[in-house]
Amino acid sequence: MIDYQLEDDPTLEEFKEFMNVLSNDDDGICRMCLKAAESYVQNAIGFELPGFYSKGSDAFDLYKQAVFAFAGTNFTNRIAYANAQQYESNLTGKSYIGSLRGMYLIEQEKAEKAGDQG
Repeated sequence: MIDYQLEDDPTLEEFKEFMNVLSNDDDGICRMCLKAAESYVQNAIGFELPGFYSKGSDAFDLYKQAVFAFAGTNFTNRIAYANAQQYESNLTGKSYIGSLRGMYLIEQEKAEKAGDQG
């Protein structure tokens, strides 16, 4: 189950600043892009570890950057859904996902070892 961490208004404002969006006219689209990006990132990595994506976790800042990278791509290239073959893949977001997968596996191993010892 997706654990949405970035649905609050301060995150929306941070994303708008990240994307240099100056008005509130696209807030709905920004929220939709953030939510879709969170789903994408968590499905690419995993969502079985409680708190892995939570604020204060070791992974949070990198997770937030990955979500912003994918949400930004979706926001900028909204037409890309019709002509996906004409747009490059998000290499920055994919590199973040690679790093997060490594962190996720380490945390998963720690959780399994703690379960074996308990």
